[in-house]
Amino acid sequence: MDNPLKDIISADPNIMGGKPIITGTRITVERIWEIYLSEPTIQAVLEAYPNLNEAQILAAIQYAKDNKNSNKLHSI
Repeated sequence: MDNPLKDIISADPNIMGGKPIITGTRITVERIWEIYLSEPTIQAVLEAYPNLNEAQILAAIQYAKDNKNSNKLHSI
């Protein structure tokens, strides 16, 4: 099964300790999730990271929801 998030979310042990990030950045999915939990709007995340787009934020939120009970959110 193909993973539709693979081009947006990536993890590399040499970047941010292997935490899942928005590909091409050092912004972790975990950080986006934390912002979203404190103020559950896409706009809140966009204000914190204006260089991201809505698709990236939605992908990070979906990844976090899918993996919040596993180690995948915190490291590879």
